[in-house]
Amino acid sequence: MKHAGPGTLDFAVRSVRGGKRAVMDDLAPLATQFEPRLAPAVAKWQQLTPWQRRFVTLDDFAAETPLTASDPNPGNRYGGKVKTKRSVIS
Repeated sequence: MKHAGPGTLDFAVRSVRGGKRAVMDDLAPLATQFEPRLAPAVAKWQQLTPWQRRFVTLDDFAAETPLTASDPNPGNRYGGKVKTKRSVIS
């Protein structure tokens, strides 16, 4: 299990009001309309008990879903690439 430090999904969602619960219970189901690959992740999240949800990291969770496995370079699909804050977005 990966620590929820900088560079992890859990660290990123700390700034969202409600944290991991809000992202997975409220925002992710809405996002499935635009990103169907999220549907299996949302379904799996809903099967977890509250105790499991507390201790699973989003990085471990995402690794078990088709979100990260299918596309080694997802930025190209959207016509741009994610770059550092000092770079220009193409």
